[in-house]
Amino acid sequence: MANVAKTMLLGFSQVAQSKKISDYFKEGYDLGKKMVEDFMIKLKEDDNSYPSTWDSTITNSTDPPFSDKLMLFHTNVQSAIGIGDFGLAIAASLRKDLTVNYEGYILRVGAYAVEGAKLLIDHGWFEKPPQSIDRESLRNQNK
Repeated sequence: MANVAKTMLLGFSQVAQSKKISDYFKEGYDLGKKMVEDFMIKLKEDDNSYPSTWDSTITNSTDPPFSDKLMLFHTNVQSAIGIGDFGLAIAASLRKDLTVNYEGYILRVGAYAVEGAKLLIDHGWFEKPPQSIDRESLRNQNK
C-alpha cells in the first residue's frame, strides 16, 4: 500500500493547484518513500524479492485530472486504509522487528492524516468533527 500511495502522492504533488496542498502531498510522498525504503531493507536483509516502484509511470503533465478537494479527500481515505492495514499486519505478524515498524508508521500516518483533515476543514471541504465537551471551561465560566 505504501508503494501505491507514494506514487499517487508524487503525481498529486505535481498537479495540485494550491501550494499548501501540493506541499502536503510532497510531505506524504516523503513519508511513503521512507516506508518503502525501510521495508525494502528488511526484504533485502532476508534475501526476499521486493517490488519495483511505479514512480516512472507518472507523466510530466501539470494539468490536474482531479480537483484539489478530491485529491486531498482521497489521500485521507488512503491514510485511513493504510493505518488499518498496519493494524492488521501487527495482529498477523509473528515478527516483533516488523511490529515496531508498523507501530511507528501508524503514528506517523495518523499525524499526517490529521494535517490533511485540517486542510480539508480550512478550505471548507470538511466539517470539524464533533469534539468532547470542555467541562473544565464550563466549570470555571461562572467563577
